[in-house]
Amino acid sequence: MDKLDVLKGLRDAVLEAGEIALKTFGHSKVVLEKSRASVATDADLRVEKHLIGYLKRQFPDHGILAEESGKIDIRGDYIWVIDPIDGTRYYARGVPIYSISVALKEKGELVLGIIHFPSLAETYTAARGIGVWRNDEPVACSTVGDPQDALVAAEIPARHDSPEEIRRAMDVVRRMVLRCQRVRIIGLSSFAMCQVAHGGFDAYVNLGSAAKEWDLAAGKVIALQAGAKVTDESGVLVVANPGLHKALLEVLEL
Repeated sequence: MDKLDVLKGLRDAVLEAGEIALKTFGHSKVVLEKSRASVATDADLRVEKHLIGYLKRQFPDHGILAEESGKIDIRGDYIWVIDPIDGTRYYARGVPIYSISVALKEKGELVLGIIHFPSLAETYTAARGIGVWRNDEPVACSTVGDPQDALVAAEIPARHDSPEEIRRAMDVVRRMVLRCQRVRIIGLSSFAMCQVAHGGFDAYVNLGSAAKEWDLAAGKVIALQAGAKVTDESGVLVVANPGLHKALLEVLEL
């Protein structure tokens, strides 16, 4: 499989999906209340249908894991992971920080990812061993090594999560606020990891926001190929450049 050829065709399909999302940005209809913390709009369903159709035509032997449709023919060495709209509540309210994410797993390993921000006209593409591009420019993570100089994006649990999770997360946030340059609560993993990939943020810390595989897969590929180090243990995800990563783990007491 030629990763560059795959990326080119997939990028076109994702950009087309972005045009679908833009048509109802800010005035889409919620069609499914999956939980108190998770909803789906009509745009989620249209975007996902478009992407699944493309992948089935191009890669009929590959499996698909999609947020709204679930597992589709999960078999073989290749599995596509789709988040049709990451940041659905932002999208529905007209906040332009939302994305369309697609990643490919080969024998369980993430090897390729695309994240597109339709309202920002930004697209991040990455493949293992090849690198990362923001639109058509190669990017890399920052070299900030001291937490005192670091701009850190964080994601925290929701009020529906357990009191223990919330207390633990607030303790960690307090430590980061005291020892890092700035901590920003973004609430969108795809955006935060892409910012780490091009050096906008120095790190991203997810403190247990119940993120699913489709929320993180493409972002992990992009961050890793930009030179970041990723750990995902004990319900905490840490993405940071290698020089900062160890020091940040000490701040987090992990």
